Amino acid sequence: VFLSLLKAADPEIVRHLRDRDIDPLTIAMPWMVTGFAGRLKPHEYFLLWDRIIGFDSLLLLPILAAAVFVFKAPTAMLIKDKTDLLYLFDELSAMEVVPILQAFLFPISPSGK
Repeated sequence: VFLSLLKAADPEIVRHLRDRDIDPLTIAMPWMVTGFAGRLKPHEYFLLWDRIIGFDSLLLLPILAAAVFVFKAPTAMLIKDKTDLLYLFDELSAMEVVPILQAFLFPISPSGK
């Protein structure tokens, strides 16, 4: 699900990472397996899990992982060094779960509608 969403939402970031010998799944898999534990601020972690429990679905984990990649893509596209790219995706403590999920799931069209 993660890779399908990411490829559909931003194929350029997938290509950019793979050109630098980085598989996006190797970055996102630990996030999803642990449910983002230890990656987010406690408040944000609980907001995520409140939604997971509310929707009764773990599908939000790969959705959030893809959303994080899309959110960080503009910065990642400027980085050429593999180590710096890995560091960019390692730091998630400043992420706000709800706005990132909303922006990913409900993108604003260019016409603003």
